[in-house]
Amino acid sequence: MEGILLYIIQINVLLTLLFIGYYFLLRTLTFYRINRVYLLVGAIYACVYPFLDLSSWFAQTAPEIHAEFLIHMPNLSDAAPRLGFAELLAWFVGVGAGFCLLLFIVRLLSLWRIHRYSSSALWCSYHYRNVWFPVRPFSFFNRVYLHRQQHAEGELLDIFKHEYVHVRGLHSLDTLVFELIVIVCWYNPFAWLLRKAVQQNLEFLTDQQVLKQGADRRGYQYALLQVAESRIGSEMGNSFNFDFLKRRIMMMNKKRSSSKQIGRYAFLIPTLLIGGITVTVNQANAKIEHVVDQIGERQFALPLLSTAEVIGKDKPTIDTLKGRESRVTLRPVAVGVKGEKTEESALPQQKPLMVVDGEERSNLDDVDPNSIQSISVLKDGKSVAAYGEKGKNGVVLITTKKNQQSGVNAASQGPLYVVDGQEKPADFQVESLDTSAVTSVHVIKGEKAVSAYGEKGKNGVVEITRKDQ
Repeated sequence: MEGILLYIIQINVLLTLLFIGYYFLLRTLTFYRINRVYLLVGAIYACVYPFLDLSSWFAQTAPEIHAEFLIHMPNLSDAAPRLGFAELLAWFVGVGAGFCLLLFIVRLLSLWRIHRYSSSALWCSYHYRNVWFPVRPFSFFNRVYLHRQQHAEGELLDIFKHEYVHVRGLHSLDTLVFELIVIVCWYNPFAWLLRKAVQQNLEFLTDQQVLKQGADRRGYQYALLQVAESRIGSEMGNSFNFDFLKRRIMMMNKKRSSSKQIGRYAFLIPTLLIGGITVTVNQANAKIEHVVDQIGERQFALPLLSTAEVIGKDKPTIDTLKGRESRVTLRPVAVGVKGEKTEESALPQQKPLMVVDGEERSNLDDVDPNSIQSISVLKDGKSVAAYGEKGKNGVVLITTKKNQQSGVNAASQGPLYVVDGQEKPADFQVESLDTSAVTSVHVIKGEKAVSAYGEKGKNGVVEITRKDQ
């Protein structure tokens, strides 16, 4: 639910910046085609950007090396969530969006009704749908709708020129995109203003194109006034007439903007990009602070194990774990790998290597206790064979529920083992090696592994050399 609210905030901030930039810098310019691109691409950017995780494009995950299973963590999920302010707000937004979606469907059905009560017709090489009752001329994608008996011969040429500009320019696509944005962001007044701005700009662009085709300016404007008398039409289509007819005529008579005004777009585009990045950074910082605070205060039930049980010969059983539950706070713990009592001053030098979902960690501060699925331990020669010198003090392997539920076979994620130059099968157990005979361990990752061993090395390669070779 929190993720939905964060998305709502981000998309509305970007839509607000989009409209403010258009209203104060671009609205009076005659670059209608560029304005159309700005509004359409800006709206799509606002909707898609919150889903982009740019950092993940460059992140690399080290291959996970599996070892013996030690203990399966109990279910540490919190109590049932309560219905708070965030949940109520999300439900409110969802109900409003559902109502707007219902109205959108009603308008589509109205358009379908007009289509049903019309027939295909031809006028001077212009194909259109002749509606059987009076209707305001409009177009929707590749169809033009009008009531033929409603218009004089002199008006039809200007009407068809106008509507076919809408058809060829796919202006209905812009209309549908902003209809959907209004449904999602119905509570944001700037979303409604953006939809109106798009409708206006499309009409300005169409009027400009019609006049470029050689239409008489005065006759075309007179045709607009004549068509204005008809009030029945489709809100979904690109209508021949809108209530801002006076402004359309003013923009037709306006002097073309100077090419120097193009610099305004160069200012607005970085503003939108920086706005999106700023919202994302603030959102990430707030989430990190929340997680850190939550982990610092979180307590969970965990069976207490002795050092010998964790890394020594005594393996814990279900019976030995019963009755030894305590409330502990998750924090980094230094463990002696030999099962011997260690002085506190020596703990920093004997910390085991922490590996969470295949990624080496220096501490566990950013690990949510509720996300832990299982813990495994490598010790003695096995840890050195798998991780080299870094594993000399032991290795603690932690698998989170997210990694466990990825649906990928654990064995398929392991590295390729090469012992004395011979590739081992996928089910090879590194524990079967005599660790006293191992002289060197070399780990290859990333592109180097793939370059040396092909597809088999995509999850990393562990090269092991023994003394007798």
